[in-house]
Amino acid sequence: VGTLVGSGGKPNLGLSILATGIVAVGFQPVRERVQHVASRLVYGSRATPYEVLSQFSERVAGSYGGEEVLPHMARVLADGTGADLAEVWLRHDDALQRAAVFPLDGATPAAVHLNGTALTIPGADRSVVVRHQGEVLGAPTVTKRRGEQITPIEVRLMDDLAHQAGLVLENVGLTA
Repeated sequence: VGTLVGSGGKPNLGLSILATGIVAVGFQPVRERVQHVASRLVYGSRATPYEVLSQFSERVAGSYGGEEVLPHMARVLADGTGADLAEVWLRHDDALQRAAVFPLDGATPAAVHLNGTALTIPGADRSVVVRHQGEVLGAPTVTKRRGEQITPIEVRLMDDLAHQAGLVLENVGLTA
């Protein structure tokens, strides 16, 4: 191209910039596909944590009732962490009661006593206390398959979901 334009064999800054732009535009689809494959290798068939939070936010924006939001929260949590069981617990007086579970399972207790700020849910590998203005409102919990550990990315996902869930659980409590 430089010879056709007549640059005389000298480097041409404009042509270099144009060539760089063409290469960048041409390789963008390849880069996106490689990134998608890398995400599948890291996260498996489940959604990335960002996709999980995005799905939850979209659902919360479109609905207000606890009968819809809480089961969806449990499902999103299970899908995002690859957990065997995901639950959402709501505070009633000095106890937490299970409000939603995915997949449906009757083996876990329906209520647990809340001791101050400590939270212990039998059988759960990880639980996160959801607070709004300092008050404990509930907790999402995750139980992984036997032998699997919760990864740092899944810990961060649960923490971020708990932060988003504060207002949701507050509204559900007010509605109830």
